[in-house]
Amino acid sequence: MDLRVNKRQLLLIGVDALLLTAAAYFGLLLQFNFQFTTFYLAQLNAQIFLIVPLCLLTFFLCGLYRPLWRYASIHELLLVVAAVTSSDLLIYLYLELFLATPLPTSFYIIKWILNLGLIGGSRMLMRILPTRFQYFHSAESRVLIIGAGAAGIMVAKEIQ
Repeated sequence: MDLRVNKRQLLLIGVDALLLTAAAYFGLLLQFNFQFTTFYLAQLNAQIFLIVPLCLLTFFLCGLYRPLWRYASIHELLLVVAAVTSSDLLIYLYLELFLATPLPTSFYIIKWILNLGLIGGSRMLMRILPTRFQYFHSAESRVLIIGAGAAGIMVAKEIQ
């Protein structure tokens, strides 16, 4: 396993840490209809320093920081689902087994849904944004693809 991390991966790790933190606090807000209870807020404040690093480690071990997200497809989206699900399940089990007063179970489900949307959405934005800005910065050139059948269709879609 290659443990070297480049600048883009560090940026992804930082963005993921912010998104995971936001998902946890927003999940708590949703859990209690936008009214914090001080007891559960104190619980989350104590646990957030365990939740975020554990999620990031799980994401790293699942290979979420390896792919080139510019070329992301369904395979990478399934990788996000697997990484988020395994990290949230690991956190749920750890906190339920080793904590005397865990958070409500529905909080973990809400947080899982938010994590899927935020982490998956950030990765798909990395896939979509470069192609959208490409039209503004480059002159179009015409290309003729002759033959090639299904491979030609795939090449045409990649060129667009």
